[in-house]
Amino acid sequence: MPWYNIPILAILLAGCGQQASTTPPDTNADANTDTAAAADSSADTQPLWPPTFVDLVQYVDPMIGTEGPGNVIPGALAPHGMVRVSPDTREEPGSIDGYEYGRTRIDGFAHAHLEGPGGSNNGYSHVLFAPTVGEIATLPEDYSSPFSHDSEEAAPGYYAVTLDGPGVRAEVTAAPRAAVHRYTFPATDSASLLVDLGYSRGQSLGGWIQVADEQTLRGCGEYTVHPLVHLFLGLSDGYTSEARVCFHAVFSRPFASWGVWDPSGPTTGADGTEGPQIGAWVTFDTATEEVIEVRVGLSYIDEDQARDNLEADVGERSFEEVREETAAAWNTLLNRVRVEGGDDEDRTVFYTALYHSLMQPADLTEAGGRYMLRVDGTDRIEVAEGWRYHTDDWCMWDTFRTSHPLGTLVEPERRGDLIRSMLRWYQVGGWLPKCTWRAAGYSRVMIANPAVPIIADAMAKGFKGFDWDLAWEAARKAATEDVTNIGDGGLCGYMNLGTPKDYIDLGYVSHECDTTQAASMTLEHAHDDWCTAVIAEAVGREDEAAA
Repeated sequence: MPWYNIPILAILLAGCGQQASTTPPDTNADANTDTAAAADSSADTQPLWPPTFVDLVQYVDPMIGTEGPGNVIPGALAPHGMVRVSPDTREEPGSIDGYEYGRTRIDGFAHAHLEGPGGSNNGYSHVLFAPTVGEIATLPEDYSSPFSHDSEEAAPGYYAVTLDGPGVRAEVTAAPRAAVHRYTFPATDSASLLVDLGYSRGQSLGGWIQVADEQTLRGCGEYTVHPLVHLFLGLSDGYTSEARVCFHAVFSRPFASWGVWDPSGPTTGADGTEGPQIGAWVTFDTATEEVIEVRVGLSYIDEDQARDNLEADVGERSFEEVREETAAAWNTLLNRVRVEGGDDEDRTVFYTALYHSLMQPADLTEAGGRYMLRVDGTDRIEVAEGWRYHTDDWCMWDTFRTSHPLGTLVEPERRGDLIRSMLRWYQVGGWLPKCTWRAAGYSRVMIANPAVPIIADAMAKGFKGFDWDLAWEAARKAATEDVTNIGDGGLCGYMNLGTPKDYIDLGYVSHECDTTQAASMTLEHAHDDWCTAVIAEAVGREDEAAA
């Protein structure tokens, strides 16, 4: 039966504290009051209905979508998790894929991934761990391993595969801001784990790595996550698309030996290095089927914050405990939607799609409520008090009419925080985002102003977890002003941040303004105008709404 003919009765649960309806939380609250009472990203609040949960994670197949241009990752993450630890297959330079089902080799397991984007020559795949046996290799084409899909296992919060090259069984699980790796080695005196900080689907710009003690590695990598945008916009602002990713890794036993590498080559016994294309390795003596575990905290602030994230999210919990907690978090969230009809195959299609939709956007709030905001190019470390900072994987062109409206129904308690995060971008950078990321500056690569319909939808439904007057100010600016700092070039839709002057003056976008998508842009901006009028009416500006 085709998926679109599945007879279903979907029952949506708010799951906000004791509220078990689809009514937006605190709809009578003051506009400047945060209402995200259920801001915990683990989504562990229990709605009143259904009285008991059922096992819905059994219907999620993370391998769906991993072949072809979908750019789906099969690895482990918590709902809206900051850490997305997943295998990276051997790819050609310029690929955005973290994992492509048709490939035959795995480079290793990186902790930051884009999920489901289009485009090419950009992406994350940062802080990659790779198990090896034998002589140390420092290039991915040398340390990558063949594998078989027959050895793969994937479920929400868990991924495993056997790497045939070193003969290692690799397993990973994830908490929101940390990961746990489990590697089962053969008997050898050269069981190694590589940490490649230069590895990236973008470009390595620099970084530093340190052997902190006989069981700990830590460091930070600097990258451009979109080299083409960095080339165009970096010429004028010098920072757009730059990102920093830090880690703190604790191993289950002391190292027998270690070393670091940089572009000049490897150095055994060195305690650290810095620059682009760097990494480190640690080596153990292992008996047959001996397990080496490593716990990794990630941060976009610094190594100490990565350590704090690890302690907060994993602490002393075992691999299996972390895996079970993350699976339970997914099950709790999936249980907000119940379906009837169809068969197990239909449910697998449905719940896998729901699972994928609940990966985005990422909650980048770190331990202590801190988050990094680099939209204006500065390292702005702020604290989200009583709310959560969301961004990343959040390109809003088309998602404003699909996954975002779904989110208002499935996770209403998160909606105010999402829009509050967008408005914080506006306050600091001067513009609403089109396609948020965890890099500096605006990606820009979306037409029109898709944040405006998302805000209008929330206001029309009565959500008040953000400043409505600020939302009006931001939407009005997006509709009446524009900026581009690389000239026209026939790509005004991709390089602007507001509304092109053509549309403001003529009522449509001309072919000269954008040679490939003028008609599409005209339609999108017209829709944005209507949504801006909805916002104006909501804040009592009827005259401007009618203008």
